Amino acid sequence: MKRLFLAFAGGLLLTSLVMAQSPDSPSVPEATILPAASPDRAAESVSPEKEPLRIRPQAEYDEFIAPGQETVFDAMSSELLSEEEFGPPVYWWDFGDGSQVQWGGKVRHTFADPGRYEVKLSVRQGQLRESRIFSVKVYSQKMVLVRDSEVPVEGLIERAGDRGIWLRTLSFQKSETGIAADETFQRRLQENVGFLQEAEMILFYTRSATAFQNFAQWWQKISPESQISFRQKQLVQISEGSLDQIAKLLQPVFVILDPGSILLTRPEALDLLFQNPTETITDDLQERAIEFKILDARMSTWLPLSRLTTYFVSHGISQNVIFLLLAVPFVTFVIAFFRQFVGLRTFGVFAPLMLTLSFILLGLEFGFLVFALVLVVSYLIRLLFDHVELLYIPRVSLLLSVLALSFFLVLGLALYFDTSINLTLAIFPMLVMSTISEKFLSAQTEGGLRTALIVAGETVLVSLIGFVFVEWNWMETRILSVPEIILLPILATVWLGRFTGLRLSEYFKFSALFGDDTKEE
Repeated sequence: MKRLFLAFAGGLLLTSLVMAQSPDSPSVPEATILPAASPDRAAESVSPEKEPLRIRPQAEYDEFIAPGQETVFDAMSSELLSEEEFGPPVYWWDFGDGSQVQWGGKVRHTFADPGRYEVKLSVRQGQLRESRIFSVKVYSQKMVLVRDSEVPVEGLIERAGDRGIWLRTLSFQKSETGIAADETFQRRLQENVGFLQEAEMILFYTRSATAFQNFAQWWQKISPESQISFRQKQLVQISEGSLDQIAKLLQPVFVILDPGSILLTRPEALDLLFQNPTETITDDLQERAIEFKILDARMSTWLPLSRLTTYFVSHGISQNVIFLLLAVPFVTFVIAFFRQFVGLRTFGVFAPLMLTLSFILLGLEFGFLVFALVLVVSYLIRLLFDHVELLYIPRVSLLLSVLALSFFLVLGLALYFDTSINLTLAIFPMLVMSTISEKFLSAQTEGGLRTALIVAGETVLVSLIGFVFVEWNWMETRILSVPEIILLPILATVWLGRFTGLRLSEYFKFSALFGDDTKEE
């Protein structure tokens, strides 16, 4: 009780002393406002934060590791701390295959089975310790996948690696000009010729057989020392198209490469090919009801033109050249149909034919640029001829000379925009297209600029229709797989030659007269 009373009395005494202080002498000091520090002084007052001390383990090893092969794993490139301050580093490895931990910055290890292994590298230096896990794949075989650019590749490499297959993918993209695509793709093949020689299987996952055909043409061009023997390799074409048509397209390829056989199947068989890349794969395909076809020496054709094109391709003639020759009857039929039956006007038959073939060789964008340049230069030369009197032959010679020089501008633009056009092969169709300028100049002289432009527009329209028709994937496949189909446009052209009725445009032109005849009756 006495202690309680003394505490209470002490509290009252302290309170009275605080209340007795005057306001002029406060017990808590007032805040002092300091002048704003300059940016330089502020920067000096703040010390930068020190980065935390870290060890960054790094490992180097071979890209291809085979089962039973001794492989060196090197961690000496790891980022470490100062040995004077923290002492020497200590390394140890856990290879994830049930083997004992190995110590050292550079060790040797042998994996018994193929597959994916999570290798853990740990580094200790002083009191600091860091670990890092590397995904290491042990491959039992190599495989090459040639694919369209639309085919996703991310999951394929992982699925193949999990089954002990080192899968290397090569992209094939068919550009507007097939020749440009040939050169780009064949350059990729040449860069990977060593891997192709060691691969047990070569897969082609494309919509058409174009990539396989280009592969065979590349094989013909390389030196005999670099050529690959396909007797011990499996060749597979995966496609969603007609296997029968693709088999016909690959007949020249079979003659060139001379493999035991070529397997044609569907995309559903891809996992089976990863699981069982052996000759017994056909049994698994039959069990799972996956469509397939075997192309071998027994699948030869008796059709004469097909045998002839196969002979030409197998002896080094590009399939693009064969396609251009076979496409001519179809293009000429389209031109004859629109001139004779529809009633469109063109600069003859040769000009739209050359324009269509130029579109095939140069591509639409580059071909239109060249055609527009031909018309512009022709118009400017016509303006010049209004002030200078020249005879017709020297006039045309001057026009073609100026056009040839103006193509330097086109070549410069092609280089500037880094186009994929083969400029060496582009010169010939460009010069052939310049012959249209003579037709345009004659039409401008006879009917004026308006008439010449209308005829030029109808010529381009007919050429575009012919281009779309022969570049149609279905039609292109039929032309190359069954060349005898060119008899159809030839017979149709004969029928057009015997047609004596009115053109469609004439029905519209004389529709008023037909109406008057109906009223009189």
